[in-house]
Amino acid sequence: MGTVNLLLKNSKFGKYFSVTYANNDELIQHCQRLRYQIYCLEMGHAHEMQHTDKREYDEFDPRAVHALVQHNATGSYIATVRLVLYDRNSPSSHFPVEELEILRRKDRDIVWQVPRYRIAEVSRFAVSKMFRRRVGERNTIHGICENFVTNYTEQDQRHYSEITINLIKAAFDLSYVHGITHWYALMEPSLIRLLARIGMVFTPVGPLVDYFGKRQPCIAKVQDLMDGILQERTDIWSYMSHGGRVRFDSIEAKYEIAI
Repeated sequence: MGTVNLLLKNSKFGKYFSVTYANNDELIQHCQRLRYQIYCLEMGHAHEMQHTDKREYDEFDPRAVHALVQHNATGSYIATVRLVLYDRNSPSSHFPVEELEILRRKDRDIVWQVPRYRIAEVSRFAVSKMFRRRVGERNTIHGICENFVTNYTEQDQRHYSEITINLIKAAFDLSYVHGITHWYALMEPSLIRLLARIGMVFTPVGPLVDYFGKRQPCIAKVQDLMDGILQERTDIWSYMSHGGRVRFDSIEAKYEIAI
């Protein structure tokens, strides 16, 4: 455990932002309030009167695990992501993307020759508007612009790309702890394209659908995503894989990350 913590503390990606795992009701409500702020107030994707308690949530939240990205200087939570897990109490239950009934079954079934409890859906990947100020970011929930990662400099005090790096890392960590080897995702085409720049290549398995804006259903093997990052950005890979300690092709091994 000491090695993992040391890597997090010393990485440049953890200098201005840090990941908090929502492991209690209070933190989960922080996630939901931030989602309300982003989806309802900032993006206008859901009528705020539908959420009179100022929290955005749905029927999948109880079977999901959540994370927040915190701005270290102010202590504010400024981004969030969740993983919807397999419902062990209802084995026939669908993942959110499956309920849309738009997946190409042949393509999906070739990839998903794995137990459903090894699958999770990455969703509610969102960044607060105050950290989406650059041109090209304002109208996206994910907050990534075209120069994602490629123009990174230590002098850029906003470090917006670091927020995304930490959100992705949170998804990897949660997946490792919960034994997840494959991801569903319903993503904006721009996010699919931009994540490919750091080696995270997702496979589209259905048409575009209007769901909090135009989104496309995708699948990926989590270890393939990690290997892709290693090919493109070893510094990001080292941070996300805890120095190479986290691998998803041996997920049955004892989990060593406590969150």
